[in-house]
Amino acid sequence: MAVSRQRNMQLLGDSQKPGLDSENMNAGKNILGEKTSVVTRSALGNISNKNTTTAHGVQARKYSKKHVLTNKENAAITTRSRAKEIASSMAIKDKVKEKSPRRETAMEVVEEPGVVIYDVDKEDQGNPQLVSEYVQDVYAYLRKLEREIEIKEDFLSLKKDNPIKPRMRKILIDWLVQVHSRFHLLQETLYITVSIIDRFLEEACISRNELQLVGVTSMLIASKYEEMYSPEVNDFVYISDKAYKKEEILRMEMIILRSLDFRLGKPIPLHFLRRYSKVAEVDALKHGLAKYLMELCLTEYSLCHILPSKIAAAALFMSMKVLGGENAEWTDALIHHSTYRQQDLIDVLRKMAVLVKTADSGKTTAVYRKYCGSKHLRVASMVELKSPVIQNLSRLAESVE
Repeated sequence: MAVSRQRNMQLLGDSQKPGLDSENMNAGKNILGEKTSVVTRSALGNISNKNTTTAHGVQARKYSKKHVLTNKENAAITTRSRAKEIASSMAIKDKVKEKSPRRETAMEVVEEPGVVIYDVDKEDQGNPQLVSEYVQDVYAYLRKLEREIEIKEDFLSLKKDNPIKPRMRKILIDWLVQVHSRFHLLQETLYITVSIIDRFLEEACISRNELQLVGVTSMLIASKYEEMYSPEVNDFVYISDKAYKKEEILRMEMIILRSLDFRLGKPIPLHFLRRYSKVAEVDALKHGLAKYLMELCLTEYSLCHILPSKIAAAALFMSMKVLGGENAEWTDALIHHSTYRQQDLIDVLRKMAVLVKTADSGKTTAVYRKYCGSKHLRVASMVELKSPVIQNLSRLAESVE
């Protein structure tokens, strides 16, 4: 499943916006054509999701005596190379002019009552990896699947005398965000981890002492499902300060998988955000801010039951409002592709605004600190997040509560 991840991400729109998902850019490189050295890792010696290569057994090529070029010969070679580059560049430009008409004329339209929506996938028809002819079916299936595997609202209170409280869940997810960063895992792995935890806690009743065990085991399962090179069980034993043995983690793995009936493919907000960002043609900063807003929602218990597609839509809309001004609109194209209107997102936007306002306070600040880093464009510390848009929405949410 993880091997086909690159193609799936391209289908979901990553390749259309260079730089939108830099977090996964370096993961999984050097996969093919190189020997991998298997090293037994004690604790966190080497837990990066990067392949380690070895040069053992590779013989260096032997060259004969090198001919020393004269200045005249060097100049002649440079001139010929430059001429070839210019000719090649001109040929490419001519080809682009012939085969790439203007955007407006290259797109077909999708007709709806009273509106005209351009087909954003028209330009991808020549790319076999993006399989644009199936993209509508893929997202229709994802929307169907997210409703089939839906989390109930306030699911922790559905069981009588449940010892697990929302505050405990929040602390666990905050800690797992730090573990996820320490292991250098893919961003999808974190969302899948939280999804597995919530779905399992909805079905099973566990003690407080087992909550962290459920957390590390869920990340182990998510890593096996999504990563090219998953951390070992001993890594999770170490990261939990040896609170659990290897056998306990493996036993809990079987319990969780049986409880979920081995269904791990629940859609996550990232799948939908990539699509919406492509439709809205946003830049890397707006996309990065939307990712920050979505990750803030992971720790918020009151948003667990909200559909991933709706979380993604609200996150992008708030990002557009914050960075694009209050006049930024949720366009007809976004309504068509997301199936949500602006008024459908108001409740989620209010809760997101409160999360942004309190992100740097309290004990659970892992997501805020993560997105203050340069790797994530420091979106969490932007002054725009103190804008009237956030303040008004948060005040409105507090008054409703």
